[in-house]
Amino acid sequence: MNAKMIKYVLIMSDITAFFISGMIANAVHWLYLDVPIEDFFNIWEESKGDPRIFILSILTISGVFWFLLLGHYTKRRPLWDEISEVIRVIFMLSVIDATVLYLTKLQFSRFWFLGIWMLAVFLVPVWRMLARNWLKSMGIWQLPVFILGTGKNALDAMKALYSQPEMGLNVIAFIQPCKETSDEEETVYLDYNKERYPIHFMPEESIIRMVSQFDHPIIIVALEEDGFLEKTKLIIKLSKFCDDLRVIPPVRGLPLFGATIEHFFRHEIFFLSLKNNLSKPGLRFIKRLVDIVLSFLLIVVLSPAFLFLSWIIKKDGGPAFFLHKRIGRNGSTFNCIKFRTMINGSEKILKDILESDPSVKDSWEKDFKLKDDPRTTKIGHYLRKYSLDELPQLFNILLGEMSLVGPRPIVEEEIEKYSDSISFYLEIRPGMTGLWQVSGRNDTDYEYRVYLDSWYVKNWSLWYDFIILVKTIRVVLKREGAY
Repeated sequence: MNAKMIKYVLIMSDITAFFISGMIANAVHWLYLDVPIEDFFNIWEESKGDPRIFILSILTISGVFWFLLLGHYTKRRPLWDEISEVIRVIFMLSVIDATVLYLTKLQFSRFWFLGIWMLAVFLVPVWRMLARNWLKSMGIWQLPVFILGTGKNALDAMKALYSQPEMGLNVIAFIQPCKETSDEEETVYLDYNKERYPIHFMPEESIIRMVSQFDHPIIIVALEEDGFLEKTKLIIKLSKFCDDLRVIPPVRGLPLFGATIEHFFRHEIFFLSLKNNLSKPGLRFIKRLVDIVLSFLLIVVLSPAFLFLSWIIKKDGGPAFFLHKRIGRNGSTFNCIKFRTMINGSEKILKDILESDPSVKDSWEKDFKLKDDPRTTKIGHYLRKYSLDELPQLFNILLGEMSLVGPRPIVEEEIEKYSDSISFYLEIRPGMTGLWQVSGRNDTDYEYRVYLDSWYVKNWSLWYDFIILVKTIRVVLKREGAY
């Protein structure tokens, strides 16, 4: 019953979003035409006979049906994947709308046309969010999740679900299949993010019996490199009564973004087709074009801020900018431009600190960062706090030495820390922002930083660049991990 209600509420939220988009665009169009105020309130009454309203109604129904086929009202997916599909569907609907309007020779305003579909791109996700919040307040949005396995894949599955709360997937417990169990056995718990999750050691029959007590449970089978065959029979049994069974194969390290599965008739085998978007010259060209255009526009818009900050920094008698040699694409070196945030003679001060305090030296060698850096100037503290010291890197981007989004630019001493992953770093220009900057930044350890840089390169896409840029705004405003 809850599953049907969720589906109907989400469908109605999309219909409402399309309807409101049309009405707002219509109203703005009438205001643009300078319609008298007494006639403005009769917009809907006078537009009932307009064939454009009929066309939009048909397209709205088509869009909802399209979303239905894509599983938007039954499957739970990450927010940004959902938004990506929403944009694609609305784009196709707008193309169909433009084609119909052109073939039927109907008179329409381009402003009105663009307004409807641009509003729909914004309002559909917003209304879905409002619908989900209402369903959550009613206590029917959350779905129970059981994770079969206790290895690294199982833990990463929980972390991934925790990072996407809008999916409404609530991990109930971990289950480790075993041949027999004892009622007297003490329950084991896994602690993560201030929550405790029980780990049940149960035979197959008990697993099926326990999970079947829940309404529409989601079962995630986290397979590791060993023990794959042991869980195959259990997966088949679970699939007979669970309509949402998900399997995590042990395929760590592969570029999974855009990967597709190919099945073969009569054979229990599939091919996982992988893609390397960075090998496509067209996509590389678009990424570089975006870098040039946005960096140039930002330099022009922020030029008053550049002049003001330069003046403030130079007041203490030193230069406004600091050039630091970094490693770029294919191992080339370049001078990374930043606003100076340290006092004069900072290198000697650092040397003295590292020689006098072994704990600080260990911290520096680990992350190449000092949390309470005594070399930082007063204005430099605020520049770092709000990441303003990195604004001059826009010139590095314009010169082709960096990109808006990419791995964090490293110094030569850091190369050995990347080990075999250094090939991924050298494959692309380092970025002014990147996955590390929006994933905890300086609050993460170096090993995780290397993992994020490698993941970004292996799974690169223009859409992910857009997501990282949007997330960067929030991170900068909240000053997460900045020091």
